[in-house]
Amino acid sequence: MAFEAVVQIPAYHEGPRLAETAEAVLSQQIPEGVSVDVEAWVTPDPDPSSCGTWATAEGVDGVDVYEAPIGKLSARNAAHSHAVTEGYDAFVTWDADAPPTHERVLSELLIPLMEN
Repeated sequence: MAFEAVVQIPAYHEGPRLAETAEAVLSQQIPEGVSVDVEAWVTPDPDPSSCGTWATAEGVDGVDVYEAPIGKLSARNAAHSHAVTEGYDAFVTWDADAPPTHERVLSELLIPLMEN
């Protein structure tokens, strides 16, 4: 049985950095037997059809985009509720303007969670 994780990236007015971070997360090495989904949780301003951050997120292959409520904490809470509902074994919140510092960051976060 596979271990399923999701990386959730809340974003508000962070288009270019969101793309850089999401692409770096997608290129992370992950442990064998783990599947990882990547989600962008974008607070659209004023709505998804005219939001640059939303358009940027939709342009990154491999990223699912969801509308988030206003406020980083509210966006994170909505994303976490979604992860619980979807039945993920683990979820990681990743700041949109903080790309991983090396290729094994995600793996190092997930391995302890897999052991329990």
